[in-house]
Amino acid sequence: MLGDKPFLLGESPTSFDAAFYAFIVSILAFPVDSPLRTYTLGHRRASASV
Repeated sequence: MLGDKPFLLGESPTSFDAAFYAFIVSILAFPVDSPLRTYTLGHRRASASV
């Protein structure tokens, strides 16, 4: 999703980046293992941003 860009839509953060961050945090912070959490943890760039 991010590819080699620092943010979703280019070089500067937008409201989409904030929404993406909130979504990822809610997946990773929930203390129950799920396929979605496992998948998210497997994507280093997504889970490293949290």
